Amino acid sequence: MFDSSSGSPAKIRLASLKASSLEKNRNRRYETAKDFAADMQRYLNDEPVQACPPSAGYRLRKFARRNKRPVAAGLALAAEYQPSGL
Repeated sequence: MFDSSSGSPAKIRLASLKASSLEKNRNRRYETAKDFAADMQRYLNDEPVQACPPSAGYRLRKFARRNKRPVAAGLALAAEYQPSGL
C-alpha cells in the first residue's frame, strides 16, 4: 500500500484514501464514489477520515485545528494554574 514511516501525517492520510479507493478486497474499499467523496471532504475539513482507523493523536490534532481558540484558551488557563514552585 504505502510506507507510513515517511512523509507528513497529511500525506499518509491521502495515501490511505488512495489505497482504500484502489483496494482489491471489496470489504476494505469504498462502496461508492459518494463514500470516497465524503471521506475526501472530511480530510479537507480537518476531520478524521474513515479510510483507516484514526489514532488518538490524529483525532486530537484534528480537534485542535477545528477549535483553535477554545484549545488556546484552555492551554492558557492550564498554564496559568501550574504550580510555580517546580
